[in-house]
Amino acid sequence: KLSFRLIENPARKYLAQEKPFMQSMALILGVLFIAANAQYIKETHGVNSRLPASLRDISSFKFDYAFYREGRCLLRPEQTATALASCIDSGHAESSEIVLLWGDSYAAHLYPGLSKIATGKWRLAQMTSIGCPPILGLEIPAKPHCKATNDIILDWTKSEMPNRVILAGNWVIYDWQQVSRTVDTLKSMGVKRIDLVGPAPMWKKNLSSILIETAWNDEAHGHVMPHRLSQGLKPRLSQTDREMKDYAHHAGINFISVYDILCEAGGCLAFVDEPHIDNLIAWDNGHFTVPGSNYVVSKFPR
Repeated sequence: KLSFRLIENPARKYLAQEKPFMQSMALILGVLFIAANAQYIKETHGVNSRLPASLRDISSFKFDYAFYREGRCLLRPEQTATALASCIDSGHAESSEIVLLWGDSYAAHLYPGLSKIATGKWRLAQMTSIGCPPILGLEIPAKPHCKATNDIILDWTKSEMPNRVILAGNWVIYDWQQVSRTVDTLKSMGVKRIDLVGPAPMWKKNLSSILIETAWNDEAHGHVMPHRLSQGLKPRLSQTDREMKDYAHHAGINFISVYDILCEAGGCLAFVDEPHIDNLIAWDNGHFTVPGSNYVVSKFPR
């Protein structure tokens, strides 16, 4: 009681009555300090200095969107298809063969690999749009230009008659069966070869974050990043892949299983070679890096 009367009570009165401004400032500074630390931890993926040297590069990996030609040949949602007019690579000057890459950003992430093998052989037309799968007649409220973009790509296809059309997309988020409308139309037009590319492995969060968490928790093996991962994969990938494979077989078109290229019983590839930042397969939760694109496309049937 004596301590309360002589110390605690006067202190409370002093803070409550004499120094309300100081109390407010202390609270504001405390909140700002916590916010600044939270932002730092977010940007450094959990404070980089705590990570072993082998994980620090992966934690700070940044992808250059220029490789997808975003804003030019990978349309943003607000862009119309007029920008696609300049998206036909010259390829081999003497070649009349044209290959059309059609789809959303999961088609665009195949562009680096396709452009590498196209050089000197055929012309590659990249006609891709973020969040817009190659499904004719599909209207997406959040992507107001999607239907018109696909219609314009179809008109271009009728005019140029490419030798090969590659259809790709993030199929697990769409009703992929509707792609049959596009396939049937292309077949009726006489397109010689139609390749339907199946879903790429999708992770529940950024692949680099899953790799860091897995390695960080594996102290027994020296925090080494695994070459393959099974944990953290989104469900339904293998099922969608099988269903699309069956559809393509009955439709009489080619099916390219990215899942079969990258995945087996032990999981899906996280790196194209030894675990190193330069060999990372995906830069987010599914889109390929340039090495990832090069590796996957190198496994495509010619």
